[in-house]
Amino acid sequence: MDVVTQSLLKEFSESQKIENQSESDKFEAFVNYIVVSDLYPEEFDFSIIATGKGEFGIDGVAVIVNDVLVDDEEQLEDIIVHNSTLQVQFLFVQSKTSSSFDSGDMSKFFRRF
Repeated sequence: MDVVTQSLLKEFSESQKIENQSESDKFEAFVNYIVVSDLYPEEFDFSIIATGKGEFGIDGVAVIVNDVLVDDEEQLEDIIVHNSTLQVQFLFVQSKTSSSFDSGDMSKFFRRF
């Protein structure tokens, strides 16, 4: 991981009070936050995006419906009831700390779907 990314990760970890987590868990949270906040500029809890351990190499999943980050069925049902048209975005996040790109990892990631 380069120096700039390390510095940003440290700042993020401190601001979110996750300094005690492992380096890989902090990095996954950081990447999930950055990716989703690019499409969803509102304040949100990045932990609702995390998939946890053993989820096929996918570190985060977000569903944005009509500009709302959906985190439960009730919220989705409410959006459906009040809207005749739905704009849905699915975000699947896989974070890597390596400095190189491995197309094989991407292939494995996409094969799961």
